[in-house]
Amino acid sequence: MAAVLFGVRGAQDYWSLQTQGHNAVYADGKNQWRPSPDKDHAYLTNRMPNSELQVVLEELLRKPPGQL
Repeated sequence: MAAVLFGVRGAQDYWSLQTQGHNAVYADGKNQWRPSPDKDHAYLTNRMPNSELQVVLEELLRKPPGQL
């Protein structure tokens, strides 16, 4: 649900977008964020507590279609 919310509304007050660096994926399936070299990778960090984000998502789920 968070991915859909980000896709529709962007980061807004929900998240900060971290764009410096890249995600390195290893042969064993593990991954690690590396600060350099900088590539077109990004990840989200919370700007609000999960409990508040949960309220936002629940309110959206309760609305009838077309009322967003």
